[in-house]
Amino acid sequence: MFSKNQKGITLVETVVVIALLIIILPVTVSSLIRLGRESAYFSLLQRINSSSTLIFSELSNELTSAKSFNVSTSTLGVNPSLFVFTDKNDAVVTIDRPTATVTLPGGDQEIYRLRLSRGTEVVWLTDSDVDVTNWTVNVVRNSSNVLTGIRIQATFAAANKENLPLRNAELSTDFTIALPSSVIEL
Repeated sequence: MFSKNQKGITLVETVVVIALLIIILPVTVSSLIRLGRESAYFSLLQRINSSSTLIFSELSNELTSAKSFNVSTSTLGVNPSLFVFTDKNDAVVTIDRPTATVTLPGGDQEIYRLRLSRGTEVVWLTDSDVDVTNWTVNVVRNSSNVLTGIRIQATFAAANKENLPLRNAELSTDFTIALPSSVIEL
């Protein structure tokens, strides 16, 4: 005969557990996948934000110590702007937004990058996977028409060769740098 103290799992208990797993697992897996995508998106957006903060900090340092700002050779108020000034060591510095070809997982892509040229030295200000879709520089003047600052409007976006939704990170910023009265306008 059968003993009343049998240990183990019955067929009904097993079926109930399997049914619960069938219901719970897809929801859990899709939530984890969505969380991973959102995390990657916010990580990318944070990197773009950090990069733009670093760029504007560097530009602020450069411009507040500049000797002169060359309005006549700069292209201002348009996208893309060309920005020319003389630094504290009398070197002519140009900041522009040329097209660059970068290699991404989906293949080569043409993007716009910020470039700082000082004599023969060329430094890319943006990462190779950040596309600068807007770069507009304007002068700021007081009521006496004296140059008091530089206003920069920029939009940074993730390069997205494969057109993936999670790579559609974009950051727009509007930044004004106050210039000391010692900066001469040319």
